[in-house]
Amino acid sequence: MKNYLNSLFEKAEDKLDYLKDIEPLFNVPSNTEHGDLSTNAALLLTRILKKNPREIAGEIISALSYEEEVIEKIEISRTWIYKLLFFT
Repeated sequence: MKNYLNSLFEKAEDKLDYLKDIEPLFNVPSNTEHGDLSTNAALLLTRILKKNPREIAGEIISALSYEEEVIEKIEISRTWIYKLLFFT
């Protein structure tokens, strides 16, 4: 699954050049309410772009083209790290 997500980010680099500046990490959150995987991509870009991480996360989510059969939804959590929920 992480390979799939990395490929989504690579494709999104065509829309958002700044994604080329980071290597996002995908982690399994300790709290299952935070999704199946989360990433720190927006937080990594906050200093570079000097923008609110929530705004950056929204831009990234809009740029990701994913298969709805694989990913149920992608949303921003209250902690500004967006979470990825997958079908099982």
